[in-house]
Amino acid sequence: MGAKGKIPMRIRKKTFSFTLMEVMVALVILALSTGLFSINSFKKTERALLAELELQRLADNTWIEILKQLQKNHPWDSHVIGAGNATNHPLPATVIDLYGFGKSTVSRSYHLSYHGNTKTNTPYRILKCTLFFKLPPFKKAKKYTFKCFVHKKM
Repeated sequence: MGAKGKIPMRIRKKTFSFTLMEVMVALVILALSTGLFSINSFKKTERALLAELELQRLADNTWIEILKQLQKNHPWDSHVIGAGNATNHPLPATVIDLYGFGKSTVSRSYHLSYHGNTKTNTPYRILKCTLFFKLPPFKKAKKYTFKCFVHKKM
């Protein structure tokens, strides 16, 4: 028997593979890092939502303050309320505590306009008030709009 009957041996190359423990450790590290990033993201979202709620509360209180002023002092035909065209009125600045942003000074102003038939003596008109809040954490002024029916003084 010669060389014909021999089966050549395969040369085994060493291949590198990960063990189950290494794979599990890598997955745990990935899960922890992903969790840390998502927690920070959730906290930023929570701070923004709480700040927005605080601004909405301030807008509601400012709207009530403006309505009380209008009921006491301003007749419909005064220069304070424009027919269709909004007129700008500044309000005193106020300090509010925005969660996550600290105390901020808010510059407030509002526009008033009314809509209704000016040719006839309609007793009710729609009063539209747009509030503008300007504060440091936000780039643009926040805008809130309120509408209500108001009885025109004769």
